[in-house]
Amino acid sequence: MSIFLSRSEYESVGNLAALLQHFSIEGVYAGGVLSGLDGYGNIGFSQGNDAFEIKRVASETTVALSERRSLSFFTPSLRMLSAYWCYDLQTKTLFPSDAFGYTIDSEDIEEGDAWQNLSARYWWLPGSDTAAIRQSLSDIFEKIEIERICPVHGCIISGRDKVFRHYELVQRMLRDANEH
Repeated sequence: MSIFLSRSEYESVGNLAALLQHFSIEGVYAGGVLSGLDGYGNIGFSQGNDAFEIKRVASETTVALSERRSLSFFTPSLRMLSAYWCYDLQTKTLFPSDAFGYTIDSEDIEEGDAWQNLSARYWWLPGSDTAAIRQSLSDIFEKIEIERICPVHGCIISGRDKVFRHYELVQRMLRDANEH
């Protein structure tokens, strides 16, 4: 078994040490290079799992987990700097790290509340020119078929209609960001 972390910062590493103690985990897929922000230092990898490995993957990489299961990794523009997004080709599930995490209370969130949540996480959005971010998001949603969005925070968005609704909601919020 392997684990994907959208970013390897302290808040995202979570209970990895406890998981290592109780499950046979081969490794963690994480993006980028090891940095001072990584939260792996105090996990205690020597807790009985010598085969454990941190598997760094480059953006635009697809990794075969088995004969029938693959994950694609990429770094779109709507993200915190160290975050990667992941897409499960089999289940058509997008794991967009912090993006789409504005659905804190409900996937039926209204645009005003969604904007407050989104701009709280991405504090640099209000007043920004977001054309490149919108294009990056459009490229992703045109390239892959997404049935489910599972952000790190917020509600899971499931079903093509709901996924499309939230894609369009984010596009509108990004388009109007320079007006806030």
